[in-house]
Amino acid sequence: MSRDKETLCEWIDRLEQILSQLDSIDANIAAIHVDIAILELCQLAEVERIGGKIKAA
Repeated sequence: MSRDKETLCEWIDRLEQILSQLDSIDANIAAIHVDIAILELCQLAEVERIGGKIKAA
């Protein structure tokens, strides 16, 4: 795995942790944005997120 892909996967992991901690109504709105960011990072890294786990696309 390239260093860039590794870095993107680390960011995806961090955002997954943040997403799991958001549980209020205001946080739900933020969670949508975090989820979108995760999806975009997955596309950049050419990986898939399945059940919170990262797999090569």
